Amino acid sequence: SGCDWDTPTPTAEEQHKSLVQRLGLDSHTKIAIVGSSGSLRQAKYGAEIDSHDVVVRVNGAPCGTKYADMVGQKIDVDYTAPEAMLKFNHYVQAGPNGTMACGIMQKQPVAVVFQSFGICASSEERAKHASWARDYIPPGTTSAPGDASGMWTVDPDWGCALWRDELNRAESHFPSTGMNAAGFFANLARSLGAPAPSVYGYGGDTQGCEKYYDCRARGIDYSSNAWHPFAAEHKALHAWNEAGHIVLKM
Repeated sequence: SGCDWDTPTPTAEEQHKSLVQRLGLDSHTKIAIVGSSGSLRQAKYGAEIDSHDVVVRVNGAPCGTKYADMVGQKIDVDYTAPEAMLKFNHYVQAGPNGTMACGIMQKQPVAVVFQSFGICASSEERAKHASWARDYIPPGTTSAPGDASGMWTVDPDWGCALWRDELNRAESHFPSTGMNAAGFFANLARSLGAPAPSVYGYGGDTQGCEKYYDCRARGIDYSSNAWHPFAAEHKALHAWNEAGHIVLKM
């Protein structure tokens, strides 16, 4: 199958419990998951996004200031891949009082959720990946009390199972970080009996801007991408929406 998908370990169960506690999640929590599609430049979802109890953003995408009307300014979770982790020290150095948030440093996230992609790595290597991520989160990056990092790691096999079961083994490298985030928090909300998360900025008409904060590149061709299976992801998101797992806002 390509995935070593076993019964959740005690560590995974502890992380699940602690993340729920850290974010204050319960059966009434309204969650917004915000992608980076250029379609958000025209949508003006900012106030609606900020009205949610928990706002999840992906890979340090900017918000607030000139982006406030598009995507709001609230951040509770940054769901990040390894490459995006390399940005964190830059954010911390640039931000007021040594804090990072929304790419423009106006508020600390409550939690960072790290998506490792070491699918075929040994348990020892996976532990090293998690340790590297924890070490890379400088003090003050999150609002975690004391010396706590405020960082949680996702089992690499989560993304593998997503690719295998939901994306039908799409012919590309790996599900995008945004797709992993949508699946992760939709599943988390369902486990708590919470409302289906609202999902913003995944696809739609990009208006010639690949991301809402980057118009230097052309819009994404969702039917042909050699890195992430965007076409398969788009289809899966619509299926999740129809099944009531998410509320899809393009």
